[in-house]
Amino acid sequence: MQVDSADARPDPPEECGSCGQEGVELHRTSSYGPGHQVTWHCDFCFNFMDPGSALSHNLAKMGHMLLKAIRDRG
Repeated sequence: MQVDSADARPDPPEECGSCGQEGVELHRTSSYGPGHQVTWHCDFCFNFMDPGSALSHNLAKMGHMLLKAIRDRG
């Protein structure tokens, strides 16, 4: 999301900005070029993947489903 300043959008949204997973911890990323970009990513998208890739989105969704299944089985 393009914002006016580096301090904008301090609160995380409901879902990951890459894979769309809801209800998980999100990490804020920023880039400063012509305009400030602020995005929130889940652990999978933030640490291990290229957030722009469709394959990365599918892998992140599968990772979230696996973690949920493990927690539910418990």
